[in-house]
Amino acid sequence: MLVQDKLQSGEHFTEVDRRIADYLLARGEGLRGETVRQIAARLYVAPSSVMRLAQKLGYDGFNALRDDYLKEIEYLSSHFRQLDPNYPFAKGDAEGVMIGKMLALHQEILADCRSLLTPAALRQAVDLLARARRICLFGTGTHMGVAADFVEKMAKIGREVCPISQTDLALWKALASGGDTCFILFSYTGETTAALSLARQLKKQGIPFIAVTSYGANSLSALGDCVLYLSTREKLTQNLGAYGTTVSMVFLLDLLYSCLFARDYDRSLAFKMTDTDLYDGRHSKNPILEDDAP
Repeated sequence: MLVQDKLQSGEHFTEVDRRIADYLLARGEGLRGETVRQIAARLYVAPSSVMRLAQKLGYDGFNALRDDYLKEIEYLSSHFRQLDPNYPFAKGDAEGVMIGKMLALHQEILADCRSLLTPAALRQAVDLLARARRICLFGTGTHMGVAADFVEKMAKIGREVCPISQTDLALWKALASGGDTCFILFSYTGETTAALSLARQLKKQGIPFIAVTSYGANSLSALGDCVLYLSTREKLTQNLGAYGTTVSMVFLLDLLYSCLFARDYDRSLAFKMTDTDLYDGRHSKNPILEDDAP
């Protein structure tokens, strides 16, 4: 859940908590540099009240809450200024207009996903996968359709990935696995029962997993050994298609595959070329598609 959502929902807030939360929401970027004492003085409350609200929201202190909130504001104010990620096209849009809108939507989603990705997080994820003797991938619905391409690409460089969409099977796979296995868990909300049940079992057994989820604090990201964020702009159901989730998933999985390929480039290339020999029968009349002569 995003910080602004926590401030707005006000679960278990006292009257003083509500006043402080409303102030933080109203101030937005103006909070940069403000201290607990300054806020307390403006609202005529005790500094300890500001600290208690931060702790109630899961932070050790106000500075951590403020910094996360400012980072979140910066993210939410970037990208998608000219395009609604939930309703990117309108009734009656002509084909030419649709081409432009879909192109713009994909570009915005990729830029949005990139803004949430750091080289350090990507490196950590690639390290986990590179060390693993076995990779298991868990998700449901759209996630697994997108993941099929990743599974095939990895097979073509000699890395087997086991895709699982059944919760009970995923739990059995976890029970049969050890520390040399790495799981990738997909959940846009980070709160689905199936993903969390598996995540807790993996944590219990000391099996590392990469959480691929939405930006903001959620239960899955709190459990993951590494977190990769999907573009986080789509409503759960009020949208015209899971464009953001799908496009950013393809991007992240292609990144993981490409980084793993590059880590052991010569071996990966040799394996893939051997695999390519299996498709001798393929040919094309289009010279652009024809392979170069060896």
